[in-house]
Order: sequence, then C-alpha cells, then structure tokens
Amino acid sequence: MSAVRSQNDPRRDNAILKYDKESITKITAEQNQGTSEFYQLISMFIGIYAFMMKVKWAAWCSLFFFITSLLNMRLENKFQQIFTGIGIIVVSFVSVYVQPPMAAQQAAAVKSLD
Repeated sequence: MSAVRSQNDPRRDNAILKYDKESITKITAEQNQGTSEFYQLISMFIGIYAFMMKVKWAAWCSLFFFITSLLNMRLENKFQQIFTGIGIIVVSFVSVYVQPPMAAQQAAAVKSLD
C-alpha cells in the first residue's frame, strides 16, 4: 500500500535518518566511560579522606564507589587505575580498622604521667 502524498505534506523523504545500532552503542559506551571515571575519582577522594581522618563510613563509601566504577568501566588497559583505587581503599581500611588511634594512646599516656 503506497500512500499518495500531496504537495502540502510536511514530511521530507530526504531528511529521514536510518537507525544504526553501531553508532548508538558507540555513543552510549562513551557516555558510560565518563561515569565510571567520575565514580573512581570520588572513590579515591573519599578513600584518602578516610585514611587521613580515620572515618569508617568514608572507607565503606570509597569501596562502594570503587565497585560501582568497576561495574561501569570497560577493561581497556586501565589496570593502573584499578590497582591505584584498590591500594587506596586497602590503606584506608587498614588505617581505620587495624592501626590503633595514636591520639587516644598519647592522651592516656599523658594522663597516666600526671
């Protein structure tokens, strides 16, 4: 069934864009790549904050953002970024949970001397 078009028909056959799956997947992949790098950057900042301030929730948030960035990233020679993120998270967890707080020990030592 071919429709007969009048001259007042606003549709233009030369302006029709055909669907191309490859170009759509390329665009969405580029958009997701920026998201994973953003999550990884947030993970590193929060991990450094957890390391410096010894805050437990910040270490867990850092781990959450890192896992989110891993799920959204493509593995294209980004192993250095992955290992850097893992290193920061491990150091933050060790500083929060394993290393004793030095200020509390020093304060207790000063009180015992008095």
